[in-house]
Amino acid sequence: MCPSYRIFWKRHMVKVTILILILVTLTIAVYINLNLLTLTSGISMRYGVSVNDKEDMYYEIDTRRIMNQSNSPDYFMTEIFESLLEKTVPRLNVIHGRVCREKLNVVFIKTMKCATETIAFIIRRFGYVRHLNFVLPVHKNIYLGWPFQLKAADFRPSKRPYNILVDHAVYNFTIMQSLMPMNTVFITIIREPYSHFISSFNYFNVKNIANVTGDDPINDYLHNLDKYERVYKSPAAAKTRYCIPDNFSITKNLLSHCLGMPTGFPMPESNITGNENQVRKYIKHLDTKFTLVMIMEFFHESLILLKRLLCWSFKDILYQSRNYGNYSIPRSIKHQENIEIYKKWSSADYILYDYFNKTFWRKVGDEGPEFFHEVKYYTKIQKEFSHFCDSLKLNTPEETTEKRDRVFNVSGSRFNDPFQITADFCLLMQSDMFQYLRERFDNKEPWALEEINKRKEKPQGC
Repeated sequence: MCPSYRIFWKRHMVKVTILILILVTLTIAVYINLNLLTLTSGISMRYGVSVNDKEDMYYEIDTRRIMNQSNSPDYFMTEIFESLLEKTVPRLNVIHGRVCREKLNVVFIKTMKCATETIAFIIRRFGYVRHLNFVLPVHKNIYLGWPFQLKAADFRPSKRPYNILVDHAVYNFTIMQSLMPMNTVFITIIREPYSHFISSFNYFNVKNIANVTGDDPINDYLHNLDKYERVYKSPAAAKTRYCIPDNFSITKNLLSHCLGMPTGFPMPESNITGNENQVRKYIKHLDTKFTLVMIMEFFHESLILLKRLLCWSFKDILYQSRNYGNYSIPRSIKHQENIEIYKKWSSADYILYDYFNKTFWRKVGDEGPEFFHEVKYYTKIQKEFSHFCDSLKLNTPEETTEKRDRVFNVSGSRFNDPFQITADFCLLMQSDMFQYLRERFDNKEPWALEEINKRKEKPQGC
């Protein structure tokens, strides 16, 4: 074979090889796009929307099994609520006509007595059925160091990335961000300060522990603040104060403390609550870090904002009220005067509430007029759901089996996919989700207990 023919043949083979590679690449690209089109067209047909945004396309392709986070073959272990567990996450939802991927990484700061246990249960259930990893208190503790700043000794170590922090902990962005993924969403809830004071006064048994006398305990307490605060916070009262350390005020700027504002506890920490400029500066810091600060008085509006901002579904935010106060304190004859006293006593909380009440309604305004239609529709579904679960009168898994054929079907709407509520779901709503998460953690990472016992530093709080 002559040299010139050899050169021609080699060049020809190179061209053929390149052509084959191009054809293979195009074939793979077409296959991927056809599969993606099948997924997105199904969503488009259901909602009448299209998925064109680059961010949404990334969400579609990135959908994956969370099982990949674990090398263990029994990651999805047999559990009492196995029928409710999601096998593929994150799920896709449609918010405002746009396909989005549900957010999995959440820090929820539980402020005391603000319906936080109800919100916490919603988030625990969301994470439980998706096998997400929680930052959990050590041993049988119920707090993550609260009311002290979170330390490593306060939570269980894990070899898996954390997804959710939901138990009582004082907010500290630096500490919490170091534990959580970079795309973690920070949320919390607050309430009108005077009603918050009344609730805390009752729940933490201030009247009896501080020996508040008279027929009008709120009025008597507020007119003798130094006297009763000294008694309540004293070491002598420690045995009757459940989980409240010495020198900690349960009635003064409690919301601000939970959100990490320097309030002078524990000594010798600084206290900025008497400096309005410093208080407002700190609140603006919170505004830059929190995606949502909910308002308890507008609970359903708060939940719909939560649903929209986290790209969750209607089913994700169904609830049954938990740990709510059942008490009656007579309205003081000096009600308005007492409010004015409390505004001065807990001034940082009032500034905090006023600021985030305004930002809350700005966020609502940004959602457009359809927002209130969704709130109304959600309220209807929530009421029907509660009635359905209450009617089953479930107490045990055996009763659930007997009533397994009873279901509550929710039709699809412009706000939600159709979904079904089963007897299992209703029983789950009555369960101790906190305990289930601890048991799952112990089964999944038994090595952690030995690691905790080796620690020299003891956990804080209770």
